Amino acid sequence: MSVFKIPVAIAKKIESLQRSFFWGNGIEKRKIHAVKWESLCKARCNEGLGIGSVMHENQGLLAKWIWRFGREEISLWKKVFCAKYNVPSNSLVWN
Repeated sequence: MSVFKIPVAIAKKIESLQRSFFWGNGIEKRKIHAVKWESLCKARCNEGLGIGSVMHENQGLLAKWIWRFGREEISLWKKVFCAKYNVPSNSLVWN
């Protein structure tokens, strides 16, 4: 999930499993949801549980790889990436 963009269908399935775990949905009966999912995904400082969205987490992890690509000068994964995709190693250099 940290290297590739997650498909929307997979993200929805993961969030469905999270909802089922949190709200205790069972096969036999469904329970009433006292709190909206969006309010549970809010940060803890905003009166939420800080669960977060799977799509947002994936985008954050992808942004971290871009940041690392620009910051790290000598690393094996960057050399392999630059060689495979014919990208100059100094194309994204941040100070």
